[in-house]
Amino acid sequence: MSPLNFVKPGLPPFLLIHGTDDKSVPYAQSVNFQAKLKEVGVPCELVTIKGAPHRLTEWDKLDASYKEKTVAWLQQTLGAGKTSAASVRSP
Repeated sequence: MSPLNFVKPGLPPFLLIHGTDDKSVPYAQSVNFQAKLKEVGVPCELVTIKGAPHRLTEWDKLDASYKEKTVAWLQQTLGAGKTSAASVRSP
């Protein structure tokens, strides 16, 4: 059941974060998935962490900037700034 088999136009934007030394899921799968998504017009960004394994706990040691890239992508994609947590009040 590869996600490649379910790519179609109209899907929401994707953010992929993948380490090049992942032994559980080959890095090429994210590269191919991104290419397929872009082929049908679905926005997709791939953040590559050079030398990173599958485990997220190791990523900070290799490239802590992936966190800032993730937040920036979320802000851009979800339109952050329109409503902030500080501006939302409970009734």
